[in-house]
Amino acid sequence: MKAITDFGILEVKTIGSKKEICGQFWIVATVPVKYMNFTEPLKIRKVLHYNTGANLPIKNIPHNATAKDYLTEAEHFLSNIPFEAISKELSKYDSINQLNK
Repeated sequence: MKAITDFGILEVKTIGSKKEICGQFWIVATVPVKYMNFTEPLKIRKVLHYNTGANLPIKNIPHNATAKDYLTEAEHFLSNIPFEAISKELSKYDSINQLNK
């Protein structure tokens, strides 16, 4: 699966399977991120939109949380946002992954 990262659009390692939340598919993946002046990127788990590779700004998750915990938190986060707003935001991104149900 490809995702939007600090280094452009890259192939990332997914954890578990995708889950439908608010009519959209989401998945947990290990994504490289820039951190201060380190030469090597940090690998951090993020919840990504399956089609666009865009990530959710989920905070306060323990480092050792499971993929299920991330998706549960994503469901809670998205439940506070109107469906139309989610669809409008996601429409700003290009589709970079094929959705295979």
